[in-house]
Amino acid sequence: MTGIASSSASPLRDFFAPRLASIQPEVSEAYRAEYSWAGMPVIAAQLALVMVNDTRRAWEGQWGVERRRLDGTVLATQIARVTDRQGEQAQVVLEAAVVTFCGPAQEILVFSPDRPGFARVIYNLARVVAGSSSKTLSKPLLRPRSAATD
Repeated sequence: MTGIASSSASPLRDFFAPRLASIQPEVSEAYRAEYSWAGMPVIAAQLALVMVNDTRRAWEGQWGVERRRLDGTVLATQIARVTDRQGEQAQVVLEAAVVTFCGPAQEILVFSPDRPGFARVIYNLARVVAGSSSKTLSKPLLRPRSAATD
């Protein structure tokens, strides 16, 4: 690549990175055993840090998880030791103390690996809730222009 990198270069590089970590809703095995039967979906009852390692080398390290207020105050922490073998995925179920939000609009989860290989992950529950709203806007964002007629 020559010249000045576009503003989309960094997000694209991260998106296609060979190692990826994300936060996913998960169904616990206990919940699945109790409430799952043929044809009925089960509800995700917990959050998990899911790591995908699409490289030829295993990754071993620790992930630090912090629930923080937007002013930086740490409210809860969790440390997880992870071994993610080559070409596989690993996951860590988050403890209840870490994912129990008191004020979702004022708190975030920050996931930081202790060594290189994965990017830091930030989970903003307020963004997730706002993005999944089924409410419609009372006013349209774009107004159609009226075409001139002769």
